[in-house]
Amino acid sequence: MEWTPVDWMLAVVNYVLAAVGYTLLGRLLLSIFVPPDWHNYIWRFFVRVTDPALAAVRPITPKSVPDGLLPLVAFFWILLLRCVLHHSAALGVVVQHPSPATIAIYLYLLARCMIDIVLVDIGLLSWSGG
Repeated sequence: MEWTPVDWMLAVVNYVLAAVGYTLLGRLLLSIFVPPDWHNYIWRFFVRVTDPALAAVRPITPKSVPDGLLPLVAFFWILLLRCVLHHSAALGVVVQHPSPATIAIYLYLLARCMIDIVLVDIGLLSWSGG
């Protein structure tokens, strides 16, 4: 299978989203052990890379979610975005024919896709057929 420029673009976007997503998880785990104003260069890297994602997610997150859990919420949204990119052709059907059954099926497929993407990222599963 030969890759088109669109395939390459989607692969690069997927890679960048994966890197930011897993950096968000790293920030969440590291924040358990370090103070938020720590001046270590590793912590500053995590903060610098993840702050734009957190700033984008904060307005759509309920105020009841504490700031400490915001990286987890942002990781969820990034994972969902990766699924949407991966199955963008199928999601067009939901917009054209928004029956409740169709939406339920695609929500199930998105949830399954999120699980599969994590399994692929950690090496327990591989994509077959491109």
